Amino acid sequence: MTPHDLRARRLHLGWSRGQLAHTLGVPIDEVAEWENGNLPIKLPAAIEQVLRQQESRNRWPGEDEARPS
Repeated sequence: MTPHDLRARRLHLGWSRGQLAHTLGVPIDEVAEWENGNLPIKLPAAIEQVLRQQESRNRWPGEDEARPS
């Protein structure tokens, strides 16, 4: 997971850095450092799992199709 990937996925979920930090149990400054590439991402496999779970909760059936209005 790259810093760009982490930021893009967080934004896709509609989360602030604070929300991600709270979910992961890390300081918000650490999330900022990861996203800026100033610190290596701690436990990327665990973060990947958390993001994947949240993304699956937010997915609509047939997400590639237009969402109902």
